[in-house]
Amino acid sequence: MDKPSLPLHEWLAVASILALMAAFMAITTIQRNHYSPSPHNLNEIQEIEVSIKGAVEKPGTYRVQQGTLLKELLQQAIPMENSNLSRLKLERPLRDGQAIHVPKKRQSRQNRSTFINNKDMPCKTQPTPS
Repeated sequence: MDKPSLPLHEWLAVASILALMAAFMAITTIQRNHYSPSPHNLNEIQEIEVSIKGAVEKPGTYRVQQGTLLKELLQQAIPMENSNLSRLKLERPLRDGQAIHVPKKRQSRQNRSTFINNKDMPCKTQPTPS
């Protein structure tokens, strides 16, 4: 009995497919090894820089761990008594390069009217008609 054999063009097709699979596996392995983070790179990936300004005692740029919440950054920057935190999303994680402005509270109407009506404040007045 004769052994079944493949024609030459079919052998070439099988060899080409095997060569492509081997090349794909080699490239995947090289990329995986090339991009695997070293301990030095892990620190860079996990730390981010965030700047904070406005109604805080310690404005500036902070390096914090990735995943740090805004409320945790505010513990370091120390909000002032007149800071308005109600519009800030304190539970949101910070992003690298993020700039945060902590607004001041608006004066209440009572405080503004007291300030405006303060008799010790110099102001121009119209002469009163006689």
